[in-house]
Amino acid sequence: MAKGTIIAYHGWGFDSSCWDVWKQYLEPDFKLLLFEKGYFSDTQKAPSFPSESSLNIIFAHSFGLHQCPAEIYNQADLLFIFSGFRQFHPVAAQFQRRSRLVLKQMIDQFGENPGHVLKEFYANVYSPESPIPLPDDSLNEALLLEDLKKLGNSEIELQKLKSVHKIGILHGFNDRIVPRAKGRELFSNLRSQGKYFEIKECGHALPFTHHEQCWSLIEPEIEQYLKHE
Repeated sequence: MAKGTIIAYHGWGFDSSCWDVWKQYLEPDFKLLLFEKGYFSDTQKAPSFPSESSLNIIFAHSFGLHQCPAEIYNQADLLFIFSGFRQFHPVAAQFQRRSRLVLKQMIDQFGENPGHVLKEFYANVYSPESPIPLPDDSLNEALLLEDLKKLGNSEIELQKLKSVHKIGILHGFNDRIVPRAKGRELFSNLRSQGKYFEIKECGHALPFTHHEQCWSLIEPEIEQYLKHE
């Protein structure tokens, strides 16, 4: 019998296959349901927790935190955030200007050469590791561009996150997409119910490049929660 259900949300520029590497840790103890935005296909999936699930867990990578609907947060017992952020741009004016300029350049270039923008994005996401190839399927350019524009203005309501009983925040020390300061900022707002883990020599793709290390931090949190239930 499964211990519970995990719904995993991928970030911008990814598809649900990024979570395949996690099946070795989760199955058969957990039922893994995958959100699919449809950046590389016509398929979109917005899974829900089964009514019979005894433990509901969310995995959210990067912008995936913003893709999860409020009703899923309300039903969740545990939330694990990888490379997450409340709002993408820095608050400090001088850093915010540069961040907005970089994102604007990405948006402008995407219209001309989306494949090139995605390849550069993957290089930064996987740094300091080598990037994996882009998914083979055709790009849904309109949807990718739409969400790339949303990225700069999206701000998640803290109340949504606070509806979850326990939260684990995992961030790579060398994240080139979302600086670790963003992970720490998120934790400072969720300190009463959250734990923060920072992984050295690791970038934005930490749940996919350092999945074993991530699981070694997550599994004890799940087991501890189950003991107290």
